[in-house]
Amino acid sequence: MFYILKSTLCFSVLYITFRILMSKETCFSLNRWILLSIIFVSLLIPKAYFSHLHVPVQVELIPEFSSNHIQLESRSVADYSNTTQDSAQTENSKDGQSIALISIITYIYITGLLIAFLVLIKNIITILLLRYRSTVIKMDGFKVIISEQDIHSFAFANIIIISKRDFDINGVTILSHEKAHIRLKHFYDLIFLELVKVFHWFNPAIYGVIRSIKEIHEFQADAEVLYSGVDASNYQLLLIEKCVGPKRFAFANSFNHCQIKNRITMMNNQKISKAWRWKVATFLPILALLLMSFSKKSAEIIETASFNANSENKQINSFSDVPQVNSNKLTEQVIHIKSDGTYIGNKKCSLEEIVKTGKEWNNVGNDWILLQIDEAVDKKQVDEVREGLHNANVYFIVESITGYDELVYFAGDVSSMAKFKNGKWNDWLGSELFKILGDKYDSVEYRIYYFFIIDDNGKVREGHVTKPCNYPEINAAYNKVLAQIPDWYPAKRLGKTVSVYNREIRSQVATKK
Repeated sequence: MFYILKSTLCFSVLYITFRILMSKETCFSLNRWILLSIIFVSLLIPKAYFSHLHVPVQVELIPEFSSNHIQLESRSVADYSNTTQDSAQTENSKDGQSIALISIITYIYITGLLIAFLVLIKNIITILLLRYRSTVIKMDGFKVIISEQDIHSFAFANIIIISKRDFDINGVTILSHEKAHIRLKHFYDLIFLELVKVFHWFNPAIYGVIRSIKEIHEFQADAEVLYSGVDASNYQLLLIEKCVGPKRFAFANSFNHCQIKNRITMMNNQKISKAWRWKVATFLPILALLLMSFSKKSAEIIETASFNANSENKQINSFSDVPQVNSNKLTEQVIHIKSDGTYIGNKKCSLEEIVKTGKEWNNVGNDWILLQIDEAVDKKQVDEVREGLHNANVYFIVESITGYDELVYFAGDVSSMAKFKNGKWNDWLGSELFKILGDKYDSVEYRIYYFFIIDDNGKVREGHVTKPCNYPEINAAYNKVLAQIPDWYPAKRLGKTVSVYNREIRSQVATKK
């Protein structure tokens, strides 16, 4: 859904630019290719990845923490219970409203898509039925369908459909016009745009692009007819005569298409503006801005601070539109950590090779890399691979641990973060460390890195220090506390609870004198 919205914004910006700068220019072929390029570019930009446009940023969020100033808050079990229940109810209410709104928008979009598709099929069937109810002849290598119905003439693929009355009275001129559409392959432009419109049915810009491309088609066909020697005055009178009529088929080039004033004006104005080059050049900085705004970002915040009362409800929604991952389909994007080494496919790789491959996967726009870990693997081996990837700014990693039927995401890659049940996570951790260490290390400074996984049931596992500080007793205390963390409310992604990999940095600044 986010892809569609980004594409829509690109459509709108580029088409408005075209209308302002190029709509009055008589270089019809150039205008045609600019409009078609707008479509392709708008579809590709949200999927594009340019590493030189997005500088990876690794952010350390360091909470303020000092053992000298730990204050234990005395609260009853009932108070904690009430707070927990209120927090759960509020969270469930917000999640329910968010999911309901997303579901409603999705249903509306799918309904519109189906209606647009059915309208397209109906138009095709209507044209095919005309063929079976009319006379078909071949003329100059083209199929001409002569209908008894009073319809306006139009070209469809390599077929010209014309009423018997028009064929008898103005057949030569009208057929010359429709043959120009076929020679210039205008049908393929229209069928492509109609297919895009099925998916962008809600986007006003796509209707504007279709209207503009049809005008350009008519300007080109008119120019071909006049170049063939048809008298301009007589041709313009015929256009006026045929201008009023029933609605045309969406993807057919009709002889009476578009505002008659514009077509006659363009016939009489063959002079190309001297400024057309700088007008086309104006698209380049706009494209650069769109690329920087809507292409894929390589930078993600991968280190999260301990949650506190002011930050618990903040969300980092980096991947909310990424589909669920089936690990069976990730054979080319899996880093498998085994007890005897780290593998990509069947090849055992060094850490340098792992990092190099991870960068290559990121550079071609992959949204995720699967880090698959065997249960028997030493945690130090896993930490080494994680650190190597993180230090090289290789992002978008989800983890799958053999034996667990789940994927583990970084804490920042979910729509709703996990929340600690027993009050504030910072306070609980500080309290547990104080029980072990007391005030023995109040006067020292240190920084320690650790992580733990909160599974989709809120259970914590694998908590341990990944980068110890210089004090073994502090490291041992952290490992002891991390091994007995109580339950959390699990994180959610796309409305479902998921396991998250929570990486934190804890610092103490000495304040004791």
